[in-house]
Amino acid sequence: MRCEICKKKFIEEVARDDFESEYPSKSYDNFEKKLCGECAIDVIDSLESGIYFEYCEECGIKYDPIDTDAKFESKYTNDYGTYACISDLTDKLLCLDCAIDEYENNSNL
Repeated sequence: MRCEICKKKFIEEVARDDFESEYPSKSYDNFEKKLCGECAIDVIDSLESGIYFEYCEECGIKYDPIDTDAKFESKYTNDYGTYACISDLTDKLLCLDCAIDEYENNSNL
């Protein structure tokens, strides 16, 4: 198999192991492209959107966590530069709408 980013040949099982050892809370199977382990890690490290997705634990919708995190942080950044991020709010994987609901219903933030 060839990586869709760097074009190098790779073995999918090795790429999965490399990626999931670096990001144990993420699934290699959630990539939209076939990527070697190094490129998969780089996509997450560089916050490249449109390639990796998750499923919301509340509503089940497929979403891009990189875009969702950026939109959430942008929405809740205050005049002092203090912002909330979804991972500070909950351990759940949440789409933007569910994260906003959780934030607005949480009196601690």
